[in-house]
Amino acid sequence: MPRKVDAGRMLWEAILLRRKGKSEAFHWGTLAEEDLNQAELLMREKWAASTTYKQMAYLLVLTRFLAARVSAERCTTLLTLRVSRISIGTRLQGRRRAATDYLDAALNGLADIYRQHAKEPRDRLRAAALAILVVTGLRISELLTLPIDCEVEEVRAARPRYGLRYYKEKARGAPKGCSPFGG
Repeated sequence: MPRKVDAGRMLWEAILLRRKGKSEAFHWGTLAEEDLNQAELLMREKWAASTTYKQMAYLLVLTRFLAARVSAERCTTLLTLRVSRISIGTRLQGRRRAATDYLDAALNGLADIYRQHAKEPRDRLRAAALAILVVTGLRISELLTLPIDCEVEEVRAARPRYGLRYYKEKARGAPKGCSPFGG
């Protein structure tokens, strides 16, 4: 089953296709519904209809989040119809879904705090630190000991990786680690 990263990759392929391979011609403010439609068509070529539906639902959440913060065009429609699932959800699955909804609301609230309410540098730093904790899963002591040049871009096994170089709190003998969040 494809991961959410694969859905982002499909969106990027659609963006490049629409802009004739010129990545420098794109910025988030120009993201349009046509980009999502093209990504959905690419997904339909490679994945089952149910997988395409789920991945597109994820991409819509992502683009709505970006639209609220980067002023891109709002995208709200899906070409692929939802495929009914045969399995019946359990109470545990319902609880997990509810927890995910709360997490989404919390992340949106954090972004709103950073964008609207955090005017002073110290408040913006606190909001950014909280966002880093949520996104990377670092411990508070790992966040507090981040080196100044912690942002890294490297190639491992012929794949580009982006992440943060940090000091592991609970690792024996390994002073530094890499927490890639994307790629």
